[in-house]
Amino acid sequence: MKTLTLILFVLTLFVNANAQSSQPLPYDSLVQRVLRLEARQDLVQTNLNRGHRQFRTGTAMMVVGVLLTGLSYAVSEKGSVGSNQALAIAGGTLIGLGGIIQIDSHRFTGKAGGFTRKKRDTSVPWQNKTK
Repeated sequence: MKTLTLILFVLTLFVNANAQSSQPLPYDSLVQRVLRLEARQDLVQTNLNRGHRQFRTGTAMMVVGVLLTGLSYAVSEKGSVGSNQALAIAGGTLIGLGGIIQIDSHRFTGKAGGFTRKKRDTSVPWQNKTK
């Protein structure tokens, strides 16, 4: 009796598994979804690369500005106030512009992260159930 029950139970599981897996997956919709995900991933990667490039540019400008300001201080004579004022102004300007460029580079990170914050497409076309 136990053997017969066990056989019927396994047979029922096997029939249910075959019935559920017999529905073919819509290949076209899966391909389209994969292509959309790849395009979105490429856009995220492009935005991150742009932001990184802009951040490095801002950092380089700030370093050059600090070096120019330090150079103007090192070259200036002890008693003269305005002898190398142009170098100090150029260095300060480069520091300010580099800081602005660095801050502006964060907008690309926000654009890249915007795709992950949006509601993800969780609908699966072959499992749409009508109520």
